[in-house]
Amino acid sequence: MPTYIENLRKRREVPAVTKTEFATFASGVPADHRILVFEGRDDKIAYAHWLRRIANDFRYEALIRHNKAAVLKLHESLSGDLTGLSRRALYFVDRDFDDLQGHATSTAIFMTDCYSIENYCVTTEVFEDVLRDEFHCNGINEARAELLQLFRDVYGDFLMKTKPLNLRIYIARKLAISQDDKLPSRLNQIAAVGLHRVDAVEGRLSETVLLEREPTEVEAQALTVEFEKLEPGARYRGKFALMFFVRWLELLRIERLGNLSGIFAAYGQPQFKVRGDFSFDVLVSRVSPPPGLKEFLEHATFGDSQRTHA
Repeated sequence: MPTYIENLRKRREVPAVTKTEFATFASGVPADHRILVFEGRDDKIAYAHWLRRIANDFRYEALIRHNKAAVLKLHESLSGDLTGLSRRALYFVDRDFDDLQGHATSTAIFMTDCYSIENYCVTTEVFEDVLRDEFHCNGINEARAELLQLFRDVYGDFLMKTKPLNLRIYIARKLAISQDDKLPSRLNQIAAVGLHRVDAVEGRLSETVLLEREPTEVEAQALTVEFEKLEPGARYRGKFALMFFVRWLELLRIERLGNLSGIFAAYGQPQFKVRGDFSFDVLVSRVSPPPGLKEFLEHATFGDSQRTHA
């Protein structure tokens, strides 16, 4: 089975767009359009929403490279271009636990200030929008405040229960330890989420995240000190956070529809349909543009430069 490092190396080499390939793509894009290079499909959707809000007249075409390494590899391959081709491109990556993976910073690269774009979806601001628009909880500030506090408490519980998992991933990334399998992709692999609490799942971390070798005690201790400085909601793995939020909203919807004496008692029977679409596409449309994105678009220079907005 290929190791994490072998897969990372392949992802950097195989999908990386060469100058010639990029030039071919760019030749079909109108000259007044920028080319925005994204890691994946979800990034393209998220930034489309944000660009409409802050730069509605910004014209661009999207190029998807499927992972961060390939995005950064393309930037590197174009950075020395003398034909002006690189001036058309801007690059967008998630911070993750490995930032720019050792690549040079650039004002042509926008990096999220949190782990990934998914983290932006799991906030009290987004939840408050969902309460108002999807659950039809309008007015009654005291009842709304109680629901918001419930979200903060249960989400905090989830972050605490998954802290060891995030720490293990963090240590592995920082030490470039090979990962022998994919990270958990199902919520029940990492936590049992209820409406009022979260329980840890049984199983050893060494089995949940398989590594080529275990970090030494000295390595783990040093990196744990760094990890403790991270703000969990913003800097823990975003896909885990989104899985939690979607499941918790589903449970909350059941409560809204079926228990009029429970936490929604103050609002009574909903007068409109309570929809159950809590997909990434729906949630991200409620997210405000990330910090620094507007300034990045206004001041970004194309090609080689010395600084990254994040």
